[in-house]
Amino acid sequence: MNVKRILAVLIVLTVVALAVVIGRHVSEQSAPDLVDALPDSVDIALTDLHYSHNENGVQRWILDADKAEYQRREGLVSIGNIRLRFFESAGFSEVSLVAESGSFDQNRNEIELWGNVVVTTDRHERLTLDRLHYRETTRQLGSDGPVAYRSPRLALSGTGLELDLDRGYLRVKKDVHTTLLPMSE
Repeated sequence: MNVKRILAVLIVLTVVALAVVIGRHVSEQSAPDLVDALPDSVDIALTDLHYSHNENGVQRWILDADKAEYQRREGLVSIGNIRLRFFESAGFSEVSLVAESGSFDQNRNEIELWGNVVVTTDRHERLTLDRLHYRETTRQLGSDGPVAYRSPRLALSGTGLELDLDRGYLRVKKDVHTTLLPMSE
């Protein structure tokens, strides 16, 4: 009986080893097909991207995106369905934003966002824009397009935006219209 058991174990081990070898061969064969499906300019494609930007051990911002395509030569990452959070901002403990699409330029440390861009703060403020640009060297958000701002006490619309995260100021450049809102009880 021991010979039968040993033979059965050897057969099972052989089948498992064969399955592993075949599985590796099939996965190696499909990798070039996946690479060929990428556009020529894309070096790496990712899903569920999570990128944390730190300076001197301090977390400055976190970028999450459902998809990303990295172009190494240009140092550019095209991103989709973006969530971005800034930390340690003057007057705010956290500033968050979402957008449909964007790009992250690693060489210049700049992020460009477009498509239903919404910025919110921990003070219940909300900005809506079509397009927004972030420059890490100055820690400023900016836009030349239409902007709408809403807080618990103020509604504002205009064209063009400058938001300095370190100094805590927001400036709408032109065509500004404001409405003071009643205090809620």
